Amino acid sequence: MKLFFNTCPRDCYDTCSIVTAVDEGKLIEVKANSNHPITQGYLCPKGQNLIKYVYHKDRVLYPLRRTGSKGEGKFKKISWDDALNEIASRLTKVINENGSKTVLHYDYGGHSGLISLNFPKRFFNAIGSAETTYSICDTAGELAVELHYGKRYGRKPEEMLKSKLIVYWGFNAAVSNLHNFGLAKQAKEKGTKIYVIDPIANETTRLGTHLRIRPATDVIFAFGIAKYLIDNELIDSDFINEHTHGFEDFKGYLSKYTTEYVSKHTGISTQDIKSFAVDYAALKPNFINIGYGLQKQINGGEIVRAICLLPALIGVPRGFYYCNSERDFDKAYLKATHLRPNNPVKYVSSQLGRDLISKEINFLFVYNANPAATSPNQTLVKKGLLHEDLFVVVHDLFLTDTTLYADIVLPAASFFETMDINISYWHYYLSLNQKAIEPIDEAKSNSEVFRLLAKKMGLSQPELFEPDEDVIKKLISTSKTIEGRYEDLLQKGFLRMKQLPLMEFQTKSGKIEFSSSRAQELGLSSFPIVLDEHPQFPLRLISSAHPLILHSQYFNIQSIKPYILVNPTDAIKRMIKNKDATRIFNERGSLVLPVKISENVPEGVIWTFRSPWVSLSHDKKNVNVLTNDDFQRSSYGSTFNSTFVELEKT
Repeated sequence: MKLFFNTCPRDCYDTCSIVTAVDEGKLIEVKANSNHPITQGYLCPKGQNLIKYVYHKDRVLYPLRRTGSKGEGKFKKISWDDALNEIASRLTKVINENGSKTVLHYDYGGHSGLISLNFPKRFFNAIGSAETTYSICDTAGELAVELHYGKRYGRKPEEMLKSKLIVYWGFNAAVSNLHNFGLAKQAKEKGTKIYVIDPIANETTRLGTHLRIRPATDVIFAFGIAKYLIDNELIDSDFINEHTHGFEDFKGYLSKYTTEYVSKHTGISTQDIKSFAVDYAALKPNFINIGYGLQKQINGGEIVRAICLLPALIGVPRGFYYCNSERDFDKAYLKATHLRPNNPVKYVSSQLGRDLISKEINFLFVYNANPAATSPNQTLVKKGLLHEDLFVVVHDLFLTDTTLYADIVLPAASFFETMDINISYWHYYLSLNQKAIEPIDEAKSNSEVFRLLAKKMGLSQPELFEPDEDVIKKLISTSKTIEGRYEDLLQKGFLRMKQLPLMEFQTKSGKIEFSSSRAQELGLSSFPIVLDEHPQFPLRLISSAHPLILHSQYFNIQSIKPYILVNPTDAIKRMIKNKDATRIFNERGSLVLPVKISENVPEGVIWTFRSPWVSLSHDKKNVNVLTNDDFQRSSYGSTFNSTFVELEKT
């Protein structure tokens, strides 16, 4: 038996370090690395099912060519050579006839290893293809923090254990960031006070004082807290004078946000507003966890802007966590951007359906993603994928919803079958992923696929053929933040990375800017603003994570039946009873799901989890047939949670 270091590469905060036991070339045990300071010896339920995932009977084991109509899922086995020849031939034809701008690679965080995520972009840079804005997840919030601090990083997880107050703001850590939740429980045992600001009652709200806020009113609440702190002299004037810019103007901007005004709009009592503000000022050091789902709405970027300014008022520099993905890796080298012969055409990630039906894209290569299940406005996405003049290639482990529209399907290797390194956008540890087993049957890694395709295309740039291990060694050797060498990583399985300085602010003024100069340059308001949504339907649909799946990943190996949570008052108004089959509908489409009546959701809100496989659903739809595909002014951020619907009993 041999032991290997692996890392879960999913699009997840925790980025768990794993120790894998292999006997006679087969995985026999996958367990959490007990030596890792964050993983701390336990995995989430998804991690506990990894062996089942790798050896599942439905894995794609060899290349496939479509034989039926698009969407039917009829394929026949072909060789890798035939598959690559056909892809290269069609790709060459499309580029020669229509230009490289009509070739789009659609990818995201299905595999977040630095090699698996980025190496394929070397190929697409070399051919000058179009790309997406990569804005479907957290970019609105990233820009929000950057507008006021220069860079988006905040506190590291370990600081939660030293905090006297922890705040979760639109962040169900018990489901989406399990080790964060574990740290908070440890902190609570030591006396740390916890507030959870969320419209929905969930596992995390039960950890502390739940402030049930009305959705989309978070800017108002943050401004109300700011005004109360200022009016009651609960601020750190010395810190503000020395390290911030635009405070006096910001103070004047808050004039209407009295506790009474804020209570009326947010639904939080004036006493709770005051209590939170007093605790926030008194209990230091403290720590605000800002959720990603919070900023997936029309007002999302503005909400994160307002929240991240609160620590500056009480003298806690960067006293929040939103996204710690700022690293000093040479991203240009990793993606070989110097190979690009043009400026890329960019398509907004959340509007894939609109872009596909425009017929401006003639070749689509999908990897690390399943947009037929996870993209908003699903009907439009599927309609676009049905175009016969669109050639689609999908590289995946399973016949996902997106593969059903593919002309060629390529078998992907699991992360146990390839080498990589991983970083977290939450904690500060670099983790090793060793090749523990050989690729099953004819599966190949992301990087190997594009080496082979580059060769078929007759491309000769050496960057397209660089071995994974060489790239990893160079990334580590050129980083100034990694505490250790490549050899140390092989021995330990992980290395600590230095936190960027909390007291450095990379803004134009060199200070925290209450009034953002960069926002003005981008044509945005210098202060956060409240944006109106103008809903056409009465109920807000919120979709968020399920503990057993990650977006659409793992849904096919579970037995999970989708449902919606509905408040009792909303159910009574519509004469809906518990377990009734209910039609949820809006201008984009409709979906039938059973109802669970629950006080966990407030009146005017319904909830369901994202994103079940469409092909495994009884009506071949999931929640994204309803979701909003508009985007925010802030960095093209998605607006999933600015979706409004109506319900009726079927």
